[in-house]
Amino acid sequence: MAMYPNRRQLLLKEFKKQTYHEQLLHEENIAIEESLGKLQEDIARRDDEQLEERRNMMRQLEAAREEHRLAMEAQREEHRRELEELKKANKEARDADKQELLSMIKGAQGKENLHQDKAT
Repeated sequence: MAMYPNRRQLLLKEFKKQTYHEQLLHEENIAIEESLGKLQEDIARRDDEQLEERRNMMRQLEAAREEHRLAMEAQREEHRRELEELKKANKEARDADKQELLSMIKGAQGKENLHQDKAT
């Protein structure tokens, strides 16, 4: 006759089966936790890299702004100098025109005085 397993043997077999499944679940949980830890590290590393990249971009932008500001300031200064030179040249031209006009007036008055002296 075939021997049937007794209750103790059945319970022991069930216990071993349950222990085996619990061990598998435990190992799976450990693997998941390790994977999650690696993902969290990757995310943190990527966040740090992106933050550093943004900082670098901001530094480059600030440098470009400063360079542009300095270029604009130099250009404004050059335009101011050119305007001053034009004003100076304009004043000199007006003064020269004024002197020429005064010379012409004096010359005309001198001729008029000569004509009056000859007439009298």
